[in-house]
Amino acid sequence: MQPNSLTVTGRWLARAGLVIAVLATGGAVRPGAAQATAPIAVQLSAAGRAPLRVMPLGDSLTFGVGSSSGDGYRRTLRAELGAAGVAVDFVGSQRSGVGTDADNEGHPGWFTDDLAAYLPDWLTAAQPDVVLLNIGTNDIIRQHGAALAAARTAGLIDRITQQLPQVRVVVAKLLVVGYAAAGFRRYNAALASIVAARRSRVSLADMSRISARNTVDGVHPTDTGYRQMAFQWFQALRPVLAGGRAWRAAADPFPLPSVRLVCSARAVRRGGTVTLTVRLAGRLTEADLGRAPVRLLFRRAGTNRWVSLGLSRTDGSGRVRFARRAPGTGYFLAALAGGRAAGRRSEPVRVSR
Repeated sequence: MQPNSLTVTGRWLARAGLVIAVLATGGAVRPGAAQATAPIAVQLSAAGRAPLRVMPLGDSLTFGVGSSSGDGYRRTLRAELGAAGVAVDFVGSQRSGVGTDADNEGHPGWFTDDLAAYLPDWLTAAQPDVVLLNIGTNDIIRQHGAALAAARTAGLIDRITQQLPQVRVVVAKLLVVGYAAAGFRRYNAALASIVAARRSRVSLADMSRISARNTVDGVHPTDTGYRQMAFQWFQALRPVLAGGRAWRAAADPFPLPSVRLVCSARAVRRGGTVTLTVRLAGRLTEADLGRAPVRLLFRRAGTNRWVSLGLSRTDGSGRVRFARRAPGTGYFLAALAGGRAAGRRSEPVRVSR
């Protein structure tokens, strides 16, 4: 696809019904500078509506290796943005997949510094409004080191924002590859700090939520994994594109946790306490486990009314323990009080005196 003929700095962009002006800085965004986060803004121009130019940039996870169609996350993301009223034009020198817009800048097997050598020419040719950057997996697998990979990613981000000051960069925290998990976690932690220092034009999409179960080989996502990637990109774009918070919600492809409640003793002596352990279960991601609010409820035998006995939060393994005095013969129940699975309940556990 040909680059947009409109100039970058100071231009008015037209996008699918979103109306606000592009904020151009006229120069590079200095890391750490105190600037307010500004959504990419859009306004109707005399030329009509122009699609949002999105460059998917990275390695094989951008190219789509592992997906049955070769589209990776791109086809699903384009459909979700279209359903939200945002016209998208993917841009890049590569083509992969069967979707109607197969352009991308995904290069299987490439390292972070490989991208750096070609990046200026790609940006000049494509003139993206948004760059979706997912890179570093090959660096860490080949043991280049998490710190070096993160520093090189920071350099890529700075090159992009210096060459195109109006661009919005969304950077992916990486899917954690099991046999190098420690390196991936260090990289993701460093990346969060890098993005925080450049928050006026850079933000995060968390791909570390995707389970290795949803990969074909521990590295490349299955179709389910790529749908989850598309959802994470969509969620990351909502707060940084003008009008994004009003978009129609995308279907959440991550499995919801179930709730299990185990009582240490079915019979409780008068005046004694009962210890109950709540455990979130299912094919969970790290985001589902720690700090999930759980409410403990009690219902007396022969009644229908549940009474709250307290609220606590799960630990990093998805568990929380309650030690409570049984108000009488009846039933305990645990319910998630917040998060994606709010309202999910355990089976009741009966106690008697």
